[in-house]
Amino acid sequence: MCRGGWSLISDGLLSAIGGRRELAATMRNNLGQELDSVDFLNAAPKLHGFEHRGSCLVEYLIGVDYTWIMAFSNPQVYIDELASPVCRRFEAEPSAYDLAISSCIILYHFADVVAHVRSSTPHAIAEEIAARFPAFHTVRAIANAGKHVELTRHPKSELVGLRAEHLIRGKGAAFSDGSYYSDGTTHSDVRETVVVETPDGQKHDVLHLCTSVLAALKGEPEFFQV
Repeated sequence: MCRGGWSLISDGLLSAIGGRRELAATMRNNLGQELDSVDFLNAAPKLHGFEHRGSCLVEYLIGVDYTWIMAFSNPQVYIDELASPVCRRFEAEPSAYDLAISSCIILYHFADVVAHVRSSTPHAIAEEIAARFPAFHTVRAIANAGKHVELTRHPKSELVGLRAEHLIRGKGAAFSDGSYYSDGTTHSDVRETVVVETPDGQKHDVLHLCTSVLAALKGEPEFFQV
């Protein structure tokens, strides 16, 4: 972890967050100071390197003047600058697979950020979040299935076996709590989104899952104490 509150994020994940390589972002550190924008459309060659800069192992694109691709280790900045924007993109494109999985990945790794601040472990914080908001278990499962093709371990064994290909386009939830009718159906006028049936037989509207978990996290001030 870099001094000054920075952590690193890979070029691949940043691309997924934006849904396209040419994502240009004005990064801010924890003090709100702006860094230069990065135009990934013109970033070539697409080769990676690593270099120690002080206490940081910096990942960079060779030929891009050591442009640093970073996420944030301050929980509030992480929510404001990463989690909320990617969830808003997902709301705008509810049937986008990349945004569905990216939203789950970003929300799940909020646990890493809180763990960094508390000098705890991501596993312990993820368990704490899931104990308060059980839907976080499903977000975690989708995130890891999306990254690793198939979920092979999870605190809730009934979710093991979830595969990325189980996420499909379908109608959103029938009710405001994200649930469907008992037979898995919904209303005909509900818009299309990304849905998943987990190995425990439950059907989930992934957009509702992400937005509800995001709202729940925002409502817990103790996660944002630094």
